[in-house]
Amino acid sequence: MILVGVSIAGADEGASESGVLLTDLNKINAPEIVAKNAVVYDVINKEFIYAKSANESVPIASLAKIITASVFLQLNEMRAEHGNPVKTIEVIKDGNGYNAGDRELIDGETWRTENLIRFMLITSSNFAAKSLASSVVDDEFVFSLLMNKFTKDLGFTSFSFKNSSGLSINNTNYKKNLLASSKDSIESISTRQTSSAFGSAKEIAVLFSSIFKKTPFLGEASIIHEATFINLSRNTHKIKNVNYSIFKIPNIVAGKTGTTEESGGNLMIVKNIGGREYAIVILGSTIEDRYTDALKLSSSTEAFATLK
Repeated sequence: MILVGVSIAGADEGASESGVLLTDLNKINAPEIVAKNAVVYDVINKEFIYAKSANESVPIASLAKIITASVFLQLNEMRAEHGNPVKTIEVIKDGNGYNAGDRELIDGETWRTENLIRFMLITSSNFAAKSLASSVVDDEFVFSLLMNKFTKDLGFTSFSFKNSSGLSINNTNYKKNLLASSKDSIESISTRQTSSAFGSAKEIAVLFSSIFKKTPFLGEASIIHEATFINLSRNTHKIKNVNYSIFKIPNIVAGKTGTTEESGGNLMIVKNIGGREYAIVILGSTIEDRYTDALKLSSSTEAFATLK
């Protein structure tokens, strides 16, 4: 069932807060960070209090899975209105996997829908994302078109998706241009990758914080420390969250990591400080430094918030 013609409404807020170019600022007196792009966003006041190259659309890797989950839930809600919601999902596993979550899944096993979403957000499983997408549309590429529509309909302009997982894809143009380049070997050409998901730190902060507000289930699932799932195929999966910030930074209420060679280390968290929520986005850092960057911005934001 292809649903390209559907209208998908997303979060309860549009892109008005991110519609104007955001210049670099540092109201929180944060120290230098490794990340190339970053923001701190006051969710309640809809105000940016820190920004570093925040308008640039850059590879976001598995942060895309927040959009995947949101679009899936909306499409499934539409199916429910017609009496045919997706209640169970068969895992599509077409390889050995790229991370622990992928390797944990078993091809053909059946999951309850809500549990596979939890599993995807906890482990950042690419196969879980693909399985979710393929359960509501004919193929993953069609689902990526709906992800693009989702963000564009809300007024956001920096996002672009080519699959449901954010995993980099083979750049076949290198193969097509093989004869035009005498420097590259067939091996190097065949292994080159290109990013499949893009967005800006500014728009990630606004959209994701709004998604978590509208769909608390996604935020709650994203910060589960560890879990044991017994799926409908009677397979047991014990997993731990790959987002180490939830162990290192207190009072996180939602978050997601993303890493590819092209994107570097990415991280988005929503943190509660004195009953107020602040979204912190780190893009283009390293796998380890993204947590140090987030901790620096978190500490500076706490100090800033206590003075207000």
